[in-house]
Amino acid sequence: MQTEPIATTAIDTNEEYIAAENVRKQPAVLTSVFRSIFVETPKDFFGGIFGFFARYIRHFIDGFKYFWKPSLKVPPFENKDFKEDCQRTFELVILVTAALIFLIKMDWIPAHEQMAAAYGNDIAQMAVEAYIFLVFGVSYLLLVLLT
Repeated sequence: MQTEPIATTAIDTNEEYIAAENVRKQPAVLTSVFRSIFVETPKDFFGGIFGFFARYIRHFIDGFKYFWKPSLKVPPFENKDFKEDCQRTFELVILVTAALIFLIKMDWIPAHEQMAAAYGNDIAQMAVEAYIFLVFGVSYLLLVLLT
């Protein structure tokens, strides 16, 4: 059994960072920290929120495009996954339903007295939400199975 010699590796000393000519090239620490906290973090936060809603807005616009040309052979539908579009639709419906339930519970949207009383009770609200989620889940499953 023959062993191969171990390759010698150079020791990383970070000389390039402490050399006088390279010190001027490095950005200031305070500038980097300031930029990271006050520029990049809000940009990533709001960019994520915008991307979340932009996905549903694009899906909504594509739905209207489909009404004008109801064919899956024309752009942009030729490359889209129908099941993914169904999932986005159901995600949007669940989000809107959750927002409506919240607005009814907070009494920002006027509701029928019986519905307001049901949503005022936390246990009744959870039962209604579970029922709505179950109906959405079963209908999504049926739609996927039928396609």
